[in-house]
Amino acid sequence: MPARRRLVLVANPAASQFTGGMHREVLARLRAEFDVDAQWPETAEAVTRVAADSAQQGIDVVVAMGGDGVVNRVVNGIALTQTALGIIPVGTTNVLAAILGVDADPIKATAQIVAQPPVQSIDLARITLDDAPPIYATFAAGVGFDAEVVHHAERTPHKKLFMGGVHYAKTAATVLWSEFRHRLPTLRVSVGDDRYDAVVALVEIHWPYTYFGRVPLSLAKEAPTNGFHIAGVDRLPLRRIPAIGIAAARGASWSDIKGGFQALNQREVLIEADPPALVQADGDVLGSANRIEIQSISNGVFVVV
Repeated sequence: MPARRRLVLVANPAASQFTGGMHREVLARLRAEFDVDAQWPETAEAVTRVAADSAQQGIDVVVAMGGDGVVNRVVNGIALTQTALGIIPVGTTNVLAAILGVDADPIKATAQIVAQPPVQSIDLARITLDDAPPIYATFAAGVGFDAEVVHHAERTPHKKLFMGGVHYAKTAATVLWSEFRHRLPTLRVSVGDDRYDAVVALVEIHWPYTYFGRVPLSLAKEAPTNGFHIAGVDRLPLRRIPAIGIAAARGASWSDIKGGFQALNQREVLIEADPPALVQADGDVLGSANRIEIQSISNGVFVVV
């Protein structure tokens, strides 16, 4: 009789849809097919440590039961290993789960994992802030305005819990009005031989993504096929916001926006900031940096979908 596959379930009980009863049912269903170790890490760093230890032990699958933050931290522990990622979405937005076609219902998502489909690999972006160790992003990253919006939104997590995408939209409007509508560019974005000044630079690893419910955000009309898409704009006066919103919703070229730029299927980008700029990955703020390097990592992590 072949040995059963091993699985570690990493749960975040603070996730918006999480309940103890749901966790017990998920655990029972997973144990029907796997040898399961249930873990409850208390911090983001602990999630990554659990995932990394699991990969070192040769665990077959690490399942992130939570939102995009838990998924990201698990990926940062198992990237570039043979251990696969599973997702049971119980967070507010669950962006990567939606992109990959994971069922939004946690029990149905569990059934997808129990069915043990062949794993597939997806690309990641490796982000290096100044001289710090690199961090991986799964679906998107942002520097400047985008990261500032995430930073402000996370200050009131109870509103994120109850309002979801509406909270991000209201926060974006507030940050734009109070801090960015008159701001001059402080970012220098280098893509190959091209240089752009910007107040915001967005990187799209997988397509499309969104924090705003059913409204997708796209930097192009098609998904990246060899690297990531990047786009940005040098200023954010109110008169440009409609054009930027339409471009983001339709995947239109940011190069057609005054002061905008777009570069598709890029393997590497360098962003220099003076003063240091905030950076976000998958909706989590990483901190501020003067120098941000972002590289595309092909087949960076295996996933069960």
